[in-house]
Amino acid sequence: ELAQPMVVARVGTASNGSGTAAISIDGGVTWRPMKAPAASGGTAAASGLIAVSADGTSLVWAPARVAPVYSQDAGVTWTAAMFPANAGTLTGARVASDRVNPSIFYASVRNTMYVSHDGGATFTAGGAVPAGRPRPVFGIEGDLWVASGTALFHSQDSGATFAQVCGGAGTTCPVQIG
Repeated sequence: ELAQPMVVARVGTASNGSGTAAISIDGGVTWRPMKAPAASGGTAAASGLIAVSADGTSLVWAPARVAPVYSQDAGVTWTAAMFPANAGTLTGARVASDRVNPSIFYASVRNTMYVSHDGGATFTAGGAVPAGRPRPVFGIEGDLWVASGTALFHSQDSGATFAQVCGGAGTTCPVQIG
């Protein structure tokens, strides 16, 4: 389970189009603004997705117009996450954190799952999987699910490999939780 369940973060876009981000260490009772990283052209990054490590010490943010960035100081500073040179354009990545191991983050870009084992600083290519937001399982390290538009995929090795559980052209995936 989460070592610091009270640490949460949020990102969005203000009415003037600027990026907004905030972090809470008390489960959302109070919020401290975080500075958004700069996007191309000097404008602030906007919305996107943010993930908080299981122990609350690291953040990975994939803003809408910027490649993923990470912070290990509660969003005071942001640093560009390193990806393989052949990863291509990284804007629009879908990020998540492992819910047990605070060092592991996932970033789904196009048809590849990238995995970080150092708190979001460096990502390496994992398994091939259709684009979809990674959904880690609480309480089980390395257990990850990805739903694409047509199928459901499962990894039990922190995104190194994926197996298609169900789906395909013209089919649906029944899912039961509990």
